[in-house]
Amino acid sequence: MSVKIKTFKNTAKRWLVSVAMISEGVDIPRLRVLVYLPNALTELAFRQAIGRVVRTCGPDDDTRAYVVMPSFATFERYARRVEEEMPASV
Repeated sequence: MSVKIKTFKNTAKRWLVSVAMISEGVDIPRLRVLVYLPNALTELAFRQAIGRVVRTCGPDDDTRAYVVMPSFATFERYARRVEEEMPASV
């Protein structure tokens, strides 16, 4: 994990801009917004990226996750699958 990501993880800074740095093994529970502009078009890469922001911090966590992505049929299909598997809590 890079120094910048470690620093962000342990502060209250509001923004982190990274290109292909928030990947497998990086856990920053407070991430809530993802702008998804990938090189890889696989469902696995999509799910891993989405997984960085859709986590909750427990039963009292009422935050929302936001994903901004290009309007590609492939991504929309992946998003529908994730939505079906993990419906939003009420």
